[in-house]
Amino acid sequence: MSPTPHMSTERRINLQGIDAFLALSQVYLDCVEHLAESTVAVSRAAVDDCVAAAKASVSGNAVTVPAAVGQSLIEKALAYSRDSYETVTNAQVQSAQILGRQFGMPAVQLPFSDEWKGAFDAFTKPWRDISRTAESAVAKAAGRAPAYSPSGKPV
Repeated sequence: MSPTPHMSTERRINLQGIDAFLALSQVYLDCVEHLAESTVAVSRAAVDDCVAAAKASVSGNAVTVPAAVGQSLIEKALAYSRDSYETVTNAQVQSAQILGRQFGMPAVQLPFSDEWKGAFDAFTKPWRDISRTAESAVAKAAGRAPAYSPSGKPV
């Protein structure tokens, strides 16, 4: 639906608005589709981990199973939250670019994206620490050296 030179100004503006609406709709549908696919994939992986843990606990290895499953689920949650954050941020940037073109403004820079990244990192750091502590505890229980020290540094 591109405007042609012989169209009236009003009709051209309406078509440009429709084009912008369709472009925004596509950005948001792509974002929702990616989030839904990620949610299904992470949920499926979590169920598989829980099934494997249940089988391991039935086979007699019940001591290390809860910590191993917990660590695995925390890592999956962190990866999922990072992926979701990046997906939504990309959708916001694309939307800002579309709206900037629609209203004849230069490319819009989202000033808060770095602030959100810092907030996101502040949120995920404790979870990473918990994951490393769990991995260390599982390694001790299994009688092997942990990959990370309790301070989070690789061993």
